[in-house]
Amino acid sequence: MADVYPHLRELGVAFYFYCKKDLKDINPSYFYNTCTNNIKIPHNLTISMIAKDSTNFSDREMQTIKNAFKLAKAISDNFKIQKEPEIIWVGCDTQSD
Repeated sequence: MADVYPHLRELGVAFYFYCKKDLKDINPSYFYNTCTNNIKIPHNLTISMIAKDSTNFSDREMQTIKNAFKLAKAISDNFKIQKEPEIIWVGCDTQSD
């Protein structure tokens, strides 16, 4: 299985545009459901691909998401991207195991 951090970094940027909660209130299930319900993902994504524990993010995983949010905010501000844009994630199609 691939490392969860690349997936969190990539999906975390997209997740920023759809997240309706404070970061302190998210968990892997919310992250997973938000991503799969809003982002076009052309393959099967599982919670184990984004978190080592299915109930809570580790400190490192949460820091990865926070960093992704910083990048997403910069992208949003610089390119004037509104909330809920159409996003297609092809991360698993471009990474090797």
